[in-house]
Amino acid sequence: MKRVFDPNGILNPGKMFV
Repeated sequence: MKRVFDPNGILNPGKMFV
């Protein structure tokens, strides 16, 4: 399980997703 930060909000709008 790896947490990745999505600054562009592709998967989530600027939120942390696992």
